[in-house]
Amino acid sequence: MHPVEVFKKGSNWDLRLDRDATGRSYTVKSYFDGSGDVMLGATYTPYIDVEVYDTGSQHIAIGILDQIDTGDAPDSFEGNNSADNYGKHYVLPTMPPQPTTAEEILWNTQNPPNESFFVNLNTPILGIGKYLDSEDRKLGGDITSLTSADYAKADDKHGAEKVVNGETVITNDEDGIPGGIWYGVCDGSIKVHNNYDRQTAYLKVWASDDGGTTFNTNDVVVVPVEAGFDGYKYIRFTDLGIQNELVPGMTKLFRFRISTDANMTPTGFLSDGEMEDHLVRFVV
Repeated sequence: MHPVEVFKKGSNWDLRLDRDATGRSYTVKSYFDGSGDVMLGATYTPYIDVEVYDTGSQHIAIGILDQIDTGDAPDSFEGNNSADNYGKHYVLPTMPPQPTTAEEILWNTQNPPNESFFVNLNTPILGIGKYLDSEDRKLGGDITSLTSADYAKADDKHGAEKVVNGETVITNDEDGIPGGIWYGVCDGSIKVHNNYDRQTAYLKVWASDDGGTTFNTNDVVVVPVEAGFDGYKYIRFTDLGIQNELVPGMTKLFRFRISTDANMTPTGFLSDGEMEDHLVRFVV
């Protein structure tokens, strides 16, 4: 559990946080009649225990951040599953290591908090590429309604920024494959990160079958992503069994999933990580 944001009102405000040695318990106090409040964020929380002190008017709000990342390949690639079992991930934010010492933190008008103290909930703990968005439902449609240029772009909402006609627009958050291009004579590169302290994550890659309407579950590459890793991992096309299919100019749809669940399949729910579907073009 870590502070996410401070709320303050009036010209004089103060806020005191007392953290215990486990890092799992905070006591929040404000001496100027509630002039300071704090938002705390936590992951893997089995229960929440809240106590209110004093007899004044106090308010406590508890919310759940339910961010889901889905794939956007056409629905046929989800197999015979119902929409509830399409591929999806809970998006967990990166949390710093839990403190192991007690600390008293005092902020006020003269001594405001440093922004580096707070956790950014928009930074996923596991990710493919730099950007990640969330959506309420899978946005990829039926294969008959999409052209090849539409594949894996349906949920691009919070990706790379680009100025078009003087307006800043989002162009691509499916950014794990640089340029969306691979070279058939080289291993394929995928940008990933694992911000867990100790847990190994796994990157799995599936290719579309010869008919181009489903993923071949028999041909899968599994790449361990070590705790603290931030960089490129590489897959061999021989491991996917597609090396004999590759010709210059061809495109093939791939599904990439990263999670701490080593037994993941192309579909179904996962409690952490990200999924990207890419229509990759081979140039050599």
